[in-house]
Amino acid sequence: MRVFWLSLILIIILIVAGIFYLNMLEGKLSQIVLKIEGMFEKIHAKDWEGIKVEIEEVKKGWEDMSGFWSAFINHNKLDNIRVSMLRAEEYISMKNEVLARAELSALKYLVENLYSSEKLKIWNIF
Repeated sequence: MRVFWLSLILIIILIVAGIFYLNMLEGKLSQIVLKIEGMFEKIHAKDWEGIKVEIEEVKKGWEDMSGFWSAFINHNKLDNIRVSMLRAEEYISMKNEVLARAELSALKYLVENLYSSEKLKIWNIF
């Protein structure tokens, strides 16, 4: 009987930790998505200096965040997001509107997809 209760308590702790992890991840990733969406508006207004500041903030925030998350998230996904940020940063520094928009769209997709792939679903298990 003791083993049953201990197992039950451990399962509950794991479920609560998983919910906490997903909520924290969702909050951080939604902040990044909002900043990326703000960059689209600045590209439309051709505010290249403002975009440079935004991408640096996103990059710095990602670097701070990814160190902790690398213990939980697939490294390939983290690397893909990092590479996409570097590409977007370069396109922005070259003031190439079309490529910057395309790369920011890809970056936004990668960030949004990261959360959906970490969410517990039956097709993620199998």
